[in-house]
Amino acid sequence: MKKENLDKLISSGSNVGELLMERANALAPEEGSWKAEQMLQAFSRYIPRDFTVAQKAQLLFDVIVRQIQYANDWEHNQTRFTWYSALVDKRAVCEGISELFFQLCRCQGIPCRIIHGVGGEGPNEELHAWNMIRLEDGCWYHLDATWSLGGDQRTSYKFFLKSDSYMKANGHDWLPGLFPEAHLSMPEPAPFRQDGVRFAISLWDRTLNAVFSRRK
Repeated sequence: MKKENLDKLISSGSNVGELLMERANALAPEEGSWKAEQMLQAFSRYIPRDFTVAQKAQLLFDVIVRQIQYANDWEHNQTRFTWYSALVDKRAVCEGISELFFQLCRCQGIPCRIIHGVGGEGPNEELHAWNMIRLEDGCWYHLDATWSLGGDQRTSYKFFLKSDSYMKANGHDWLPGLFPEAHLSMPEPAPFRQDGVRFAISLWDRTLNAVFSRRK
């Protein structure tokens, strides 16, 4: 890990997630933030209750991977670091994308963490954010929606429900002790039916439009 990135992570400490979430809430317009929360709650009610945690996470992961684009204009638009931008504009950087996944998991009661570390290797290493969730087996697993953006259903699960050792071997690193340990990787899941994913995305868009066009 580059020294400058290590120093940034050490100086941020374990409070970095709370600080960044506060920033996300501060940058979002007050009414917009309220409506965004309503949209998340409304969309979450449509997810089948008999799904396992892994199935719920997979559906949420699929929607994000197929809906959102990486925001290359982040230097001139700080909202790209927020879940609000990922939800409403469908454009964000890794922080905003991992925050949105965290918010969706919260609505489903899924234990979730945002991991702040680095991604890439050598000269391409940079600060990065992704998620961990806890399944019914009590174990934690990594997933990285940002590095899966634009993938098709055959390739988008490379960073879905993976172990510490797998993530470290594939360009991720973080400070030990700040986050849960992930000892296992789950096999890549069978893809959802394509029409099912399209339905979920359509439902997401309809719910978003309905909430944001509704008056208080």
